[in-house]
Amino acid sequence: MVEKDTQLVPYLSYIRANSLFSDVKKPCIFYSVVGKEKGAWDQVTTIRNSFAHMQYGNFSAQESGLMIFYGIYNKDKGIKKDVGIVFEPVLHEFVKGYFSNYSFGIPFRSCFFMKYSLKDNRKTMSLRFYIIRAKKNVSKKYDGYSSNVLSDLIKQFNVAGIDIVAYIKKNQSKYEIEEYKIGEKINLRHFNKLSKKYRLSTVDKYYYGLKTLLDFETEISNFLVHIGQLNSVFENIKFCIKNRRG
Repeated sequence: MVEKDTQLVPYLSYIRANSLFSDVKKPCIFYSVVGKEKGAWDQVTTIRNSFAHMQYGNFSAQESGLMIFYGIYNKDKGIKKDVGIVFEPVLHEFVKGYFSNYSFGIPFRSCFFMKYSLKDNRKTMSLRFYIIRAKKNVSKKYDGYSSNVLSDLIKQFNVAGIDIVAYIKKNQSKYEIEEYKIGEKINLRHFNKLSKKYRLSTVDKYYYGLKTLLDFETEISNFLVHIGQLNSVFENIKFCIKNRRG
């Protein structure tokens, strides 16, 4: 699947054509130059340990600004455990595919408001706050690209004319569903004071602020996803400007 990733095809072609990487036989996140064979998660662990102990360096990038690779090593109590190179674009896609709590990746949960009570099976005057997680063993094995129960649910919110209540009811056996009145999760009097202080003057701003407090982990995850996407856009803009200038 990695080799068919449209984001990585040009990069992988570049790596294969470069004699510096002639010993790298297949796409990987981390390549051990001392010959240690590691699965994807062990490669990530190696990278994590190197960053935790500042054991990295020798960053190499193209003129366009695209990071090609950088070197890392693992050393503990004076003993060097591994040394190698990290293929940054592959790591970037791995993180996006496995750690994004978004419509791609493996969402931990989906949180939203509805003027409907699934408990009582009726419409409500005030909004209900929902936390939905996937039940265990309801999804196929995830390979970093395939869909999963929660990502499919999140995508429905962007489909015009979708009856989200009917969709959830149809797939209810796949979910663990928590339903709350908003006042059960937060002191609305205190939040209303905050909304005035920070000028959450529109309905959208008010409820986005409310969701940020009720579902902080997801909002931070989404923010980091957008920062990563924005960074990629900036790199492409820099490359285009440089090419135009010759």
